[in-house]
Formats: sequence, structure tokens, C-alpha cells
Amino acid sequence: MRISEKTVSRLQKKGFKKKRVREKRKKKLNRSSKMKIRNAIRSNPFLIPKDLVQKLNLNCSPETIRAYLVGYGMSYRNLTNKEPLNDDKKKCSKTKLV
Repeated sequence: MRISEKTVSRLQKKGFKKKRVREKRKKKLNRSSKMKIRNAIRSNPFLIPKDLVQKLNLNCSPETIRAYLVGYGMSYRNLTNKEPLNDDKKKCSKTKLV
């Protein structure tokens, strides 16, 4: 067989162990829930993942939906609450443009 003695002795000590087959982790989103998410986004593209979880009664986190949408090729943005401009700030921004 052209194998060295050291290799044979090492294999005998180690023994021939079969690789253990591990169970795969179940996915949170099945095919039907993915289709529901895509249809909801098509009808209203301004829904955020938190709203999708509540609207579709899904058993997953908003991060799971966000990761799915990014993997699907959609992009997202984080919404921030900003105070509306008052009249003084509006006047200042108009004068800078002129």
C-alpha cells in the first residue's frame, strides 16, 4: 500500500471514527412566510420589520425579517425621529441658498 509504519501505527491508535452527523437547525421562516413578507412589502414598501411581525403573526424577530430582506436584495434604512423645522430655521436655510 506504500504507507509508512508511523502512519499505520497512528491510524491504529486513533481508530477509524465515523464523522458524527449533526442535525441542522430549523429555519424560522418557511416558504409561505417568506412569500407573505414579499407580498406585504410589495403592497406597502414603507412597512418596517417590527410591523411585519405584528401584521403577519410571525414567530420570529424583526432582525430575522431584516436579514431575509437584505439577502433577498432589498435595502433598508433606520428611521429616526427628527423635530420639524420651525419658522426661524426655515428662514435661515433659505438665506443660505441665496
